[in-house]
Amino acid sequence: MAEQTDYGPAGQLERLGLSPAALDAMWEPLRQAMSAKLIPGASAAVLYKGARIRYAGGLALDTPDAPIPAAFDTRYDCASLTKVTVTLPLLLLLLDQSRLQLDEPGRLLSSRVRSAG
Repeated sequence: MAEQTDYGPAGQLERLGLSPAALDAMWEPLRQAMSAKLIPGASAAVLYKGARIRYAGGLALDTPDAPIPAAFDTRYDCASLTKVTVTLPLLLLLLDQSRLQLDEPGRLLSSRVRSAG
C-alpha cells in the first residue's frame, strides 16, 4: 500500500514542536482501516498553527480494471455526506447568530431560502 506524507518545508516540524513519529502515529487509524479493507484508501490534511500537514495512502478508486492511487489532491465523491457536512454547520451558524430558531416551522425557513436565491 503506497503512502505519501507532506510535513512541509524543512524545519517546520521542529518549529511546531512536532515529530515525524508523532505524525506518522496520527495516520495509523487510516492505515488500520485500509488494512482491514474497511476503506480502499484515504487522503487527509491538517492545518496546525498555519502549517499544512498531509497524508495520502491506498487507493482513491479500487476497481479491477483501473485502480487509482490516493493522492494529496484526490477528490472523493461524498454524495450524501454533503448534506450533513455542509447543512449542519450552516444551521448551527444560523442558530448561533439568532437567525434561526429550533421551533420555527420549516416552511418559513424554506420560503426565506427560496426568496434569497
